[in-house]
Amino acid sequence: MVDIRYTYKLLAALPMLMLTGCSADTADESPSVDARQPVNFSIAFGQATTRADVSTLDNIWPDESVVSISNGTNIYNYKTADNSSSLASGVRTSLSPVSDIFYWPVDDPHWSFTGWFPAGESPTISIEVSADQRSSAVDDAAYRAYDLLYCPPTAATFAGFSTVALEFHHMLSRVVVEVNTTLTNGEYVTNIAFGGGQIGLAGSYEPPTASGNGQAVWTISDGKGKTVSHMREQSSGSKLYTYECILPPQKSEGSIPGLVTITTGGSDEGERTYKYKKALELKAGYEYHYKLSISQQGVISLVTLQVIDWTSGGEVNNTATIPANNYPGVN
Repeated sequence: MVDIRYTYKLLAALPMLMLTGCSADTADESPSVDARQPVNFSIAFGQATTRADVSTLDNIWPDESVVSISNGTNIYNYKTADNSSSLASGVRTSLSPVSDIFYWPVDDPHWSFTGWFPAGESPTISIEVSADQRSSAVDDAAYRAYDLLYCPPTAATFAGFSTVALEFHHMLSRVVVEVNTTLTNGEYVTNIAFGGGQIGLAGSYEPPTASGNGQAVWTISDGKGKTVSHMREQSSGSKLYTYECILPPQKSEGSIPGLVTITTGGSDEGERTYKYKKALELKAGYEYHYKLSISQQGVISLVTLQVIDWTSGGEVNNTATIPANNYPGVN
């Protein structure tokens, strides 16, 4: 038998329960003055391309590249936009969180952020590159991973919905050797080696500071006495050959015999070797373009050595031809 008094009390309470529920829903939908605001980030490069095969080596962020960002306490991963590789030159790409999100603190809105790429639990501060950097020895993914990028401490203050602009810098050096030949009788370039047996392939660096303009202080950890035996071929043909390699920043004490060693084949004499002698100084975040010429008489000469800002692509101090290399860099 149903207790009529109990049923009556329950029915009488329903309007109050419904009113309470509606009030709670209304409160949840109303904006709160204490609602947390996410930190918005953007990242530089912005070198537009229509190529499908792009990388940070070319100062292009591939679509959805993942970077790590730290506020000094937490480390969260963010990724570039899905159209980052097609942005016009000079246009920054936005970052979106992969999982966790930085929110501006209510009590202290003054923060400083650092970042690095490839993403990870901490910035990579040591690296060893291969002596054989041909694509047959180091695949494209591994070669691109040599390109360590770091964003030095960047001060940021919450101001409405402003975006924190992060600037990443290349931490290694890139060497490009271009050889123009007037060789005849079927002679052609088969290989270019770099270092003359007096460079180091492994090193570590101290991460840049806010006042260091993205520069890293490198220490060569494996000593010297090595050579990049096989640089990576970029292109060849029409007697113009281009090779490249990536190295930890370093300098030599004096001129290195065979700093650039060019091997050719196809001549009546068989394999021939041409050597270029010069001192070496590589600094973090710079490209070094050696333009060499080989004559049929076997004379090798330097046309130019351009020092180029790896990030902007601009020449340093106009022609920046060695030995007038008073460009800025690490100590």
